Amino acid sequence: MKFRMHTLLFSSLCAVAPSLAHATCVGGSSLVGFYGVLIGGNSLTPNMGGKYLSGAIHFNGRCGLTGANLTGGINGSVSTTSVTGSYAQNADGVVSITFNLSDGSPAQTYMVGVTASTKEAVGIETDGSATATIDLTPQRISPPAYTNASIVGTFAVVCSGLAAYKDDLNLVTFDGQGNLSGQNPFNVDGFIGTAPYTGTYTVLADGTFQGILLGSYSEYAFSGVIDNKLGEVQYTFAAAGVGGIVACSGKK
Repeated sequence: MKFRMHTLLFSSLCAVAPSLAHATCVGGSSLVGFYGVLIGGNSLTPNMGGKYLSGAIHFNGRCGLTGANLTGGINGSVSTTSVTGSYAQNADGVVSITFNLSDGSPAQTYMVGVTASTKEAVGIETDGSATATIDLTPQRISPPAYTNASIVGTFAVVCSGLAAYKDDLNLVTFDGQGNLSGQNPFNVDGFIGTAPYTGTYTVLADGTFQGILLGSYSEYAFSGVIDNKLGEVQYTFAAAGVGGIVACSGKK
């Protein structure tokens, strides 16, 4: 009889557990699926570099998130790490997000607003390490199966950074085979010009990509993510010895 009572009690707890777990997740459906993420802003540490990150994040619909490739850093550091974390919707409709990076750096927190129609989200960093913004755009390809051919054609991309005194327009063409070329109209602290450039890139299966510029611009590397049904790219540039310098977002 005791055994039967224990069995019934255990069965009852198992039946209730899923609903209890669900009750602890508020707003899990606000973000669901694979998203491209772009983060850009300024460090709060004096005389240090900015904050620039990009990558692909999966929101599981149950207030958990994961990502294999998040590239960038803060205060001059640049690396690629995996990420886990959580998210939840507050009473005012704002969604709070926490990123825990595998490199052991402190947790990052953000607050975003999610659009009802497209499920895109924009917001700000709230952990006190930087004054940065975050942009989350659905990739809308599931499961991910990206290749170099996933980026093909010409994109109009706007970049800004370095304490908001550097702006660029990347009119960049990807050939779908790992090569790119473009024109870069720029405004650096009031100095305006245009610079042509070439480079190479590699796309990973999750839609993230990395590459370098060639020739006289070989000090610059970039990393980013494809989203919005292959119609949008978001990426950051890093300069050798400096770290992240700009965040870029553009459409085909």
